[in-house]
Amino acid sequence: MIWQFILDLLNIATEVWLGYWIFDVPSCRRFHSRQARILEYVMFLGLPGGFGLANRLTGIRFSGITGVILGTLFFIAAVIFTKYGLLRSLAWSFFYYETLSVLELPGLILDGWLRQIPYIESIFSDHIYSYIYFTVLTFLLIGLAVGFGHSIKTLQKYIFTGKINLLWIALALVEYCFNGYFLWLGLYKTGSEFFLFGILYALSIMLLIAMIFILQSYRLMEKRIYSDKLHDMEIDMAYERVKKEYERKSQALHDFKHQLAALAAYLKDGAYESAKTYLQAMTKELDMSPSTKTLRTGSPLADMILDSKLKTASAYGIQARTDIQSISSPLSERDMSILLGNLLDNAIEAAVLSPEGEKMIRIQIIGKGAIMIIHIENSIGQMPVEKNGQLVSSKADGSDHGWGMKSIRSIVEQNHGRMKYMYDDKTFSISIEFGITEGR
Repeated sequence: MIWQFILDLLNIATEVWLGYWIFDVPSCRRFHSRQARILEYVMFLGLPGGFGLANRLTGIRFSGITGVILGTLFFIAAVIFTKYGLLRSLAWSFFYYETLSVLELPGLILDGWLRQIPYIESIFSDHIYSYIYFTVLTFLLIGLAVGFGHSIKTLQKYIFTGKINLLWIALALVEYCFNGYFLWLGLYKTGSEFFLFGILYALSIMLLIAMIFILQSYRLMEKRIYSDKLHDMEIDMAYERVKKEYERKSQALHDFKHQLAALAAYLKDGAYESAKTYLQAMTKELDMSPSTKTLRTGSPLADMILDSKLKTASAYGIQARTDIQSISSPLSERDMSILLGNLLDNAIEAAVLSPEGEKMIRIQIIGKGAIMIIHIENSIGQMPVEKNGQLVSSKADGSDHGWGMKSIRSIVEQNHGRMKYMYDDKTFSISIEFGITEGR
């Protein structure tokens, strides 16, 4: 019947789409071309959906091997089309589809109980009771996705990670074994006791999953609190260093006025050799050559950082080009100085590794009122490292723990900005926008 086909299609489509969406494939996809995107949808949605629907149309409503095949198809797609690791892809693929099997099982047991037959027979027959249960389950899954989907999607990125993936794989194996056990019982068991046993089993699995989620969430929260404290301390220390350096140079500039007066007196008296010696001492003290060009952005701290970083780049043989307007930054001086400092540190560290003669950095800052755009492009000697769709430190010893990118992301998020980056085998570029809405 047509309504049965529609309900089966809705149920299968919901299940395969949720697996794809919660796994958050788009944020970590490996290929971005239109053709690759089509193949991605076919592998993640088309093949599992087609297989599940074919089972329903041929009268197979539940099978232990079905979850394994669906998990295998999803796993293969995840390995090919995403940058997630093998262990994480394996854990999510089989855990997700075996858990769906656990949720579907009580509906088939219920059908057998109400019809007073061993429920194994209801697996191979279409009946109103199982359709009602599967429809209710479908809308519960949709409601869960609407109400808590984004939270679950964010959480799974931190829970399906590292050695904890082995726990999810073990849980998927337990679910598979128990599902097989219930299939064996279904050859001859029926009645309310068996139905309650099935419900208790499903609830126990869901409770176990919830406990693991809660435990891992608590551990993650503690780790984040500790990490944020260290991060804040690092930011405050960096800001204080920048502020002290600015104050030191401001004092030097103030003293420079008096030194100019002394130099003028030497020249007025015709003491040219004394004036020359005095001028050389002034240049050394200020650590700046006569040809140094001081940038003017409207933020004294930003000016000092840009001057300092450009000197560092020059010392490493990096050609720097700047297009910087006098800006009225929407950020606080603290955020602006930390943002620029980290962006330029990352650019210099990457450009240093590029071949001689190709080392370059281009800096563009455009700002007016509450709108500001920062664009930095630099040469690279090695490809950036991404983990779960985010850039991480590529240092062998991991000495900075990726604090630079964390600081950048934190400041962008706190100030409601947008950040995007792109790279090839020769260059890396990052653009950060503040005060620009999605529609503009």
